[in-house]
Amino acid sequence: MERERKLDRPGRERFRAGFLLAVGLGMTMLMGCGGPLISDPEAVDLPSAAIGVHAENANLKPRRRPIAAGEPVPSFLWFDQAGRAVTTAELVTGGDALLIFTAGDDAPHTRPVYEWVRRNKTHATRSRCEILVVTPDGPDRNAQVAAGEQLGVAVLHDPSSWSARVFGVAPARGGTVERPWSVLLGREGKVLEVTPGLFETSAFVTALTVRKGAQDEFRAIDLLRKD
Repeated sequence: MERERKLDRPGRERFRAGFLLAVGLGMTMLMGCGGPLISDPEAVDLPSAAIGVHAENANLKPRRRPIAAGEPVPSFLWFDQAGRAVTTAELVTGGDALLIFTAGDDAPHTRPVYEWVRRNKTHATRSRCEILVVTPDGPDRNAQVAAGEQLGVAVLHDPSSWSARVFGVAPARGGTVERPWSVLLGREGKVLEVTPGLFETSAFVTALTVRKGAQDEFRAIDLLRKD
């Protein structure tokens, strides 16, 4: 019996060493996966930005849920249909801005967005609010759409839907928005309202009318800018 125990001991030692190694690896993987959840419940830890993302935006983290009213506006850089740089900081200087995120011109939900923009852009401009459409389509396609649909607003190129993911309205780990999302940014540098779909016209106009009084300066990117 003693001889059998001595013969079994090496096997038991190898089993215990293997078990401890497996437990250690499992804990390491668990901590690695859980790290971002503990430090920032909204951010997604990705190894690098998606294809085509501008260097200034690469350090921004996609969110698991849509950005909420009252949160600071992320510092983001886009390029419009004319190739001009447009930043969130510029958009909220002296006025508000409404970003409408879409999945691109081919998406079935995009046509109502064009109709909404045509119907509401005059109200927005009078109330010192910029309307901008954000799409993963390239600048050439966006220029064709803006002209063909007579939008009269800036259409921003969003490679890999990165800004949509940073604002939390597209899947954090990839993909485009599943329906339009409207994000209203305030001149205070904070998000005012977020809604899936499009704002009701009456509610949108009322909200802007209330805010108009304190806004002393307004320049629409696509309508008035000369550079």
